[in-house]
Amino acid sequence: MATGRKTGGRQKGTPNANKQELVDLLNEHYPGYNPVVQMAGIAQDETVEMVHRVQCAKEIAGYIFPKLKSIESNISGNMRLVAVELTGVDDSDDDS
Repeated sequence: MATGRKTGGRQKGTPNANKQELVDLLNEHYPGYNPVVQMAGIAQDETVEMVHRVQCAKEIAGYIFPKLKSIESNISGNMRLVAVELTGVDDSDDDS
């Protein structure tokens, strides 16, 4: 394998055959259908049970926000608690 560059196989972003067949079939029977938009509609529909609305919102979030990965931290050595006091902060002009 060449280091740092792709040398064979499908081009990046090319859908596999099964996915493309499904997309084509959906477009044939339901022109303009978008399952993500459909889920967003369900998530916003107040007549739908909350458990289903939440599940749709979770699914949609997967398309918008990256999944966070947990990390492990091993801290050793001398640790001490530090307190910081902010002075001179005037929040009387706060526009909120």
